[in-house]
Amino acid sequence: MYVIYKSDVCDADTIKILDQLIAKVSDNADLKKAKELCDKEGKTLVRSQRERIQAAIRAAIEKYPEVVDQIDLSAEMKIQLLVNGLVNTRNSLAGGASVWKTAEGNFNGARLASDSIAGVVLGTAGGLITSNIVKKNQLSSGFDSVMCTIGGQTVASYGDEFRVGITTR
Repeated sequence: MYVIYKSDVCDADTIKILDQLIAKVSDNADLKKAKELCDKEGKTLVRSQRERIQAAIRAAIEKYPEVVDQIDLSAEMKIQLLVNGLVNTRNSLAGGASVWKTAEGNFNGARLASDSIAGVVLGTAGGLITSNIVKKNQLSSGFDSVMCTIGGQTVASYGDEFRVGITTR
């Protein structure tokens, strides 16, 4: 079974970049193989083919940095190349170990700890950002005029914290 991801399709940007690189660096066999894999727009690729194409582009750019200024890289392509480069670097440093097992086959507690800490940080940041955005939207929608009154007397306005206690006799 092959999983086809949304980005695993030859797009116009990839074809254009391959053409531009091949025109500048005509002796690169990896670029020519990548062009064979991605020869027409809309062609579906399996993930390994997409990774091979991006690796060929990244290797050509690293080997011939003077060419970068002569080709038109889209922001999306720059991000994809950077992300794939980081993933490949992490995988090579892992030395074939899975993310949850060490090279010796033991459970990777360090990965669990780092993922847990990252989750807490991202969750806290996400909560603060969401809270701030919601508050701004409430203010722009007129929520700042919401208030609590008892018997016509204003008890609290927007943003105030208050408690109402009921006593029984």
